[in-house]
Amino acid sequence: MIPIRMVAALAGAWMVAASAADAGSLELVRSYTVQGNFVSDDGHIARDLSGFACMPQPARRCLAINDENRAAQFATLDDGRITPESPSIKLIGDSFSAMTLGKEPDINTCPGKKEFKDLDGEAVAYAAPYFYAVGSHG
Repeated sequence: MIPIRMVAALAGAWMVAASAADAGSLELVRSYTVQGNFVSDDGHIARDLSGFACMPQPARRCLAINDENRAAQFATLDDGRITPESPSIKLIGDSFSAMTLGKEPDINTCPGKKEFKDLDGEAVAYAAPYFYAVGSHG
């Protein structure tokens, strides 16, 4: 199971409503429990989910991204429960794709190239009919 603080953080991030009296404050609308596990690339329990977005009701199919993974994972949101689905969906491979557009910058100020190890997923959004995942290793 994901630690309780993760559930509280996720629930607080997704299910908040602005107070009509004070638009600057947020109010927790509902708490959710996670039944099952989100997993990392190596099959361990993921402890650093960084993005989560859902389709509109009634479908409530969601997509989660883990900060240090190459994959995303679907989940179902239903009646106070978040249930991760298996298997994960691979988003990137182990090396740059031949279909990648653009070229490396000619900058000599970087201390060296970093290895291509993860997407560094930061956010997920849904706009029909697609989910969009954003990483910061641009």
